[in-house]
Amino acid sequence: MIDRRQVVLVAALLASLALVSNTAAYSSVHADRGVQVQVVGDEDAYLGLQRTTTNASNGTADLEVTVSNQFAAGTDLTEVETTVDGTAVDLASDGSLAPGETSSHTFANVSCGDAVAIDASGSGVRVSLNRSVPCSNTSLTAEEPTNETT
Repeated sequence: MIDRRQVVLVAALLASLALVSNTAAYSSVHADRGVQVQVVGDEDAYLGLQRTTTNASNGTADLEVTVSNQFAAGTDLTEVETTVDGTAVDLASDGSLAPGETSSHTFANVSCGDAVAIDASGSGVRVSLNRSVPCSNTSLTAEEPTNETT
């Protein structure tokens, strides 16, 4: 018969072997993943943008900025801050800009070439656009592709 002392000794030996042996667990993983990015013009971007200038003369113009929320349903933009020549306007002034909605503002008598900065955020997204005031009586939708979307 096997006495209790031998059983305890065998159990202790098996436990110590389990502690010092390799458990085959992962210590690190390396994976390569592909990313596809499609570049579109301002009018077709998630934050659609159209800049229209009128009354251009002597290096100034009136600039109408129109933004469109073209994100998927449920992606409301709660802030769409548009800044031209130091003047900032929130185009989501009614609380939010829902998908499919547009909002516009006209900046009067701005210098041609001035910076147009738009920072929009909400529902887990953020978009930043940097454009310029065009210097002719025209509507621009695709220029200067420097968008950042997160």
